[in-house]
Amino acid sequence: MLKLIKPAPNKLWIAVTNTCNLRCRHCLVKAGVSFKTELSTKKIYQIIKEAVNLGVKRIAFTGGEPLLRSDIISIIKYASSFGIRTYLETNGALLTNNLINKLKTAGLEVLNLSLDGPTPKIHDKFRGKKGLFEKVIKSIYQAVKIGLDVRVYYTVTTQNIYNVEEIPKLFIGLPRKLGVLTYAYFIPLGRGKTKYKWMVPPNQWVFLCKKLNKLIKLYKNNFPIRYEPVFLTKNNLKKIQKTLPYNISCLAHEKDWLYISPQGRVYGCIFLINTNKILGNIIYENLADIWLDSKKWSFFESTNNKNMGCKVLTSQIKGSKSNEDTKSKKLNKNLVPICPLTQYPKIEPWPYENKVTKI
Repeated sequence: MLKLIKPAPNKLWIAVTNTCNLRCRHCLVKAGVSFKTELSTKKIYQIIKEAVNLGVKRIAFTGGEPLLRSDIISIIKYASSFGIRTYLETNGALLTNNLINKLKTAGLEVLNLSLDGPTPKIHDKFRGKKGLFEKVIKSIYQAVKIGLDVRVYYTVTTQNIYNVEEIPKLFIGLPRKLGVLTYAYFIPLGRGKTKYKWMVPPNQWVFLCKKLNKLIKLYKNNFPIRYEPVFLTKNNLKKIQKTLPYNISCLAHEKDWLYISPQGRVYGCIFLINTNKILGNIIYENLADIWLDSKKWSFFESTNNKNMGCKVLTSQIKGSKSNEDTKSKKLNKNLVPICPLTQYPKIEPWPYENKVTKI
């Protein structure tokens, strides 16, 4: 069993706006128009300073589309001035070579980009914007060229699962090494809640993960590849847990990271953003108080209180929403759902590894 003692979230996610220039059909947060009241520049600066004082080492700026904020460069520059590692999540539609260079100059270290298909036809259909595929590919090349840590996320659904092996081929000719390619599991929440049929069945996902392990070996000299295990046999659960320094059954249970909504609501898990399971509100409370003293963390202390993401996974295993055959359902019964946010294998040091002990 892992015992974790750490003063701060592993990573702090700040959704700087709900505004978005796209309407992706599988959007987890259902981004679109901005809320009437969203975090001001001054408030975001305050959150960053409180996070640094708490001991946060990594801050990710997300949305909506964070590049729609006119002050995003200033925000990244301010956060970077404290020596913390900064991340930016973007759909890439607004990126230009000039903007990418500005992000780098401001101190951005990690650029997260989504790519949902190996061709314009597939990716642009997912995102609802013609020409976006080419834009993303060009942005990846430029960002890698100037030294940014570029991380590509491929959300796997039943619509693009048969294209997974084509994605790594896109990055063989990069001027520098890609940071990492991540295969993410689709959870039908937010705008994607009506796309339950896009969710890959457990037995099919387990088979895919075996294929991804082969891809990891195949491209190990080019760039790292990782994935979200999601469904594991008990033996594989023990095997993977030994390589990761935190409890992968529920990262929120271990108080691993925090998500702050554009309206200042603080959550222990991103899958709870459309629920009332709020830890506090940064508009009225101090970040340290929410992190250290919020009584609502108790929601995660019981294994019975599974968050929305884990509930969806459990229902998949039980076969309550599927038409799988008897053999598949039998296999599913032997699987254990783990936190959908768990990524394997580990590609970089975890900030609090020296604070983890086995008991």
